[in-house]
Amino acid sequence: MFTRGFVLLMTMPLFALSATLNVRETCAREYTVKHGDTCDFIAVENNVSISQLHLNLGGLCVLVPRSTICLGYTGRDCTTTCVVGPDDSWGTIEDAFSINAVLLYGHNPQIDANCDNLYIGEVLCVSSDI
Repeated sequence: MFTRGFVLLMTMPLFALSATLNVRETCAREYTVKHGDTCDFIAVENNVSISQLHLNLGGLCVLVPRSTICLGYTGRDCTTTCVVGPDDSWGTIEDAFSINAVLLYGHNPQIDANCDNLYIGEVLCVSSDI
């Protein structure tokens, strides 16, 4: 059974749904996708966290060559990032960037509660000011 909110969202006109989701934000930086690009490559080369990139792509990493994607929106563009290395853990990243666990997790919600799904090469937002 659907909840009332879900049914309302499903029956809203497209223009009303767009206004509700506030999709008219200003893009702070853009990237033109090249053949062979991956989300991890774009994240590392452009100093954007993988979580932010996925969010800006609608939750999925679907890249179309020659298309332009937004890397970050004005007011919520994390450009302070780190690339996870082979010896990194949640604690070593917190210490290295003087960031607390709550803020680090808030910027990188793809990390599970045990922090055991970090992978080498993953780009994390480590900013303390956004």
